[in-house]
Amino acid sequence: MSNRDTIAATVGGNIRGLRQDRALTLTELAEQAGISVRTLVEIEGGRANASLATLGGLADALGVDFGRLIQGGESRPSRIVHIADAAVLWSDGLGSEARHLLISREPQSVELLQWLLKPGGSYEAQPDPDGTDILLSVSSGALTLTAEDHVSQLTAGTAGHIVSSTGYTLANTGQADAVFTLVHIPPAAARARYTRTVAKSQGNALSGAGFGILAGRVLGSGKAYVALTNRGIPIETVNGRVAQALADS
Repeated sequence: MSNRDTIAATVGGNIRGLRQDRALTLTELAEQAGISVRTLVEIEGGRANASLATLGGLADALGVDFGRLIQGGESRPSRIVHIADAAVLWSDGLGSEARHLLISREPQSVELLQWLLKPGGSYEAQPDPDGTDILLSVSSGALTLTAEDHVSQLTAGTAGHIVSSTGYTLANTGQADAVFTLVHIPPAAARARYTRTVAKSQGNALSGAGFGILAGRVLGSGKAYVALTNRGIPIETVNGRVAQALADS
């Protein structure tokens, strides 16, 4: 099985499992996600490379973050991920990139990303919902962080904290690569809304009613998937298909 086929199967299995956990029929999930039942069947069967917009709609309807759909399952008490094998969520023409490494269990959904900014590279993040925190730790090179016109320099061995509701810019103005890890922590209110939504879905499973759509991390229009935008990664900068993006990583 090719890397792309493996990824498609992982995404399909995750979606199918989440749908069944929420007692949703194929028709109900397809309607909530704005896609056809046939498309959903193909995705769940691992036979279709869904676009990011389609996966965004499915994640929204299922009440989970984007990373929950693309991350492989792990039954052991620990999980190891090779950075080189992680999904590339953002890149530029200079060779800079951001890789999605891990996401914690629900409802926390804390995400870990590994960044590489080449000299001259920069990234402008959009504001997150109030209460979102971003933690940075620079392992090599130097990083210029700008938030609300306040400029800070982070060098190797230093760490930073961003109140992400303000938006921020990351830039490498030096001569060497800047390598750093980024932790995205969603606001407590979003985690509380997730908990209430899951409780609602469990109650609906008894009555056969549909699962309510979680709006905890929704910011933008339906065209741009909000989980990526909330991490400061606009959808238009990501490869058109998740399977292709992961296969290229």
